[in-house]
Amino acid sequence: EAQKIKVIHDPCKPRSDLEHEGANVPLTVVTATSQGFLNHLQNLVGSMHVWAPGVQLVVYDLGIKKKIDYCNVTVVKFPFKDYPVHVKKLRNFAWKALVIDLATQAYGKVLYLDSGYELRQPLGFIQKRIEKDGYFCTGMGDTMTRGSRDGLFKYFNTTSQDFYGKPMVAGGVSGLTYWGGAYEAIIKPAVECSKDPKCIMPAKPGNELRSFGKDQPLFSLLVYKNWCVQCHMDTAFTDHRVRVKYDPLKVGRQVLFHRRNQGKSLYKKHAKNKEKGETCFKEDVNAKLWSHQKAQFHHQDRDHPCTCQGSTMLSCVKKNKRPVTDVTTTYRFVTAVQKKDMRMLQNLAGSLQHHAPGVKIIVYPLDDETQSILESKDWDNLFIDTIDWEHFPGYVRDYSTLAFLPVVWKTAADKYNSFFWLMPGYEIQNSIDPLSLLLNRDGMFASTIWGDTLEGFKDSESIKAFYNELNLDPKDFKFRPLCTANHLGFKKGSWSYNSIIIPSLACALDKECWDTLKPSKKAKSKVDMLVSTLIYNSTCYTCNRDHDYYAWSGQSKSTDYRVSKPLDVVIRGSSQILYNRWENGDKESYGFIDDVVPRKV
Repeated sequence: EAQKIKVIHDPCKPRSDLEHEGANVPLTVVTATSQGFLNHLQNLVGSMHVWAPGVQLVVYDLGIKKKIDYCNVTVVKFPFKDYPVHVKKLRNFAWKALVIDLATQAYGKVLYLDSGYELRQPLGFIQKRIEKDGYFCTGMGDTMTRGSRDGLFKYFNTTSQDFYGKPMVAGGVSGLTYWGGAYEAIIKPAVECSKDPKCIMPAKPGNELRSFGKDQPLFSLLVYKNWCVQCHMDTAFTDHRVRVKYDPLKVGRQVLFHRRNQGKSLYKKHAKNKEKGETCFKEDVNAKLWSHQKAQFHHQDRDHPCTCQGSTMLSCVKKNKRPVTDVTTTYRFVTAVQKKDMRMLQNLAGSLQHHAPGVKIIVYPLDDETQSILESKDWDNLFIDTIDWEHFPGYVRDYSTLAFLPVVWKTAADKYNSFFWLMPGYEIQNSIDPLSLLLNRDGMFASTIWGDTLEGFKDSESIKAFYNELNLDPKDFKFRPLCTANHLGFKKGSWSYNSIIIPSLACALDKECWDTLKPSKKAKSKVDMLVSTLIYNSTCYTCNRDHDYYAWSGQSKSTDYRVSKPLDVVIRGSSQILYNRWENGDKESYGFIDDVVPRKV
């Protein structure tokens, strides 16, 4: 029976209780620079004078030899003498967490930006996220284990397997408040690490493929280990590629741009100087305001999020004694097919038999004719299960609506407990150990569709109606990457059953809810939008950003996708696990058709 849609919100994720606390504390933008980056600083100042003219910028001096006299800019000498000698070596980036710590104590509500960044629009969105989530972070698509060193993991009593599949968090953007739990959970441990050269400067392994520096792995580890926040993994905050000309005085989609040395710095000429008689702050205004309010704020308990059994935070997982690195659990694979999908199904079954012999694949036929065809197949480890589709409304049985997907997920979850869902066009191109690790660790497996975001669903009345149906605010989902429903993993007893499967089914069986989902041409699937919204609302889970799980083109013809790589190799380097053969339209190059073997008697 259709149930009233109920969205389960995970109490691990701080929300509105932080939004109103400290609302009167002004936002201070903080950066740090040395003499060699003064050109970058001038560009950042100019962008702030265009887009945030009333916001104070505090610059921590890491070795500036020239007088800084910009409007609304306060320069603070960084106290190198108070820290170990290795902090003076700027390329160690040990100073960054220390700057953020000092600034947060001094100003209360801060947004740290590397001096190479520039604003492309007002800071309202970022400030709202700082106030509502307690922490603002962004990042890249790269998995953090491919740019992190073992010494960092050992320092925090973790392993690379604990963080495999987690996107790297950018070290150059951090927004937080003094009273929010992120200050205690992320910044304080980062400070202690930064003071220890063995932590911030771990030894370089001989097999290192690439490095992301010192600060980015540190912030990434602490975000996933100690705090419950979904960083905005969107190029609107991290892009550094100059693709097209832009008007620096017009608002576009880009919020922050990492200028580096890319193209002409168009904001330098907008940096106002006190000598020109412009209106400027005459003193450190924000610090003065904050000093009168600081005593009334108390740090949020950093252990508070661990009260939730479903949290995907590493500290909560370990506190609740859930295994992290186990890959021995055998999971079933589940799919659903029509008559036209038989060749794709055979290729999927063959790839699974090749890379994971003995693992069962459960197939749900979507009509009687398909069921008859499947019953004539005698493929090993392929088992047919059925759903009485006549009990469901016609639009649910219509393949094009995809409303059948939540029905299949709920049926499989109740009967088989833990499983991986794949559309029939996929093939397995490696050992399934990485998939098992991710599902066992996080209670769910999902990955993003590169280039697509929830904004791909245009801001129409139907989309507003959808969010209204779920009693959610669309603004909370801006700049969120779209997670695909083409492949998912659900674990028995995890948060994903009540938070994802049940509300998905409720919406699918409510035609009014389902009809409100009208995606644009770019974001094609209603189910992608539904699943993405539920994931972002319900937990601190972050969808995997690797092409390893959602590639459908560009695969080298020399790639030997019949060879399984060990788990430790996959964690440190890129290796295709899932490949969407159907999306590529490459139906003639199915390489696992002949791997299907007859069922053993």
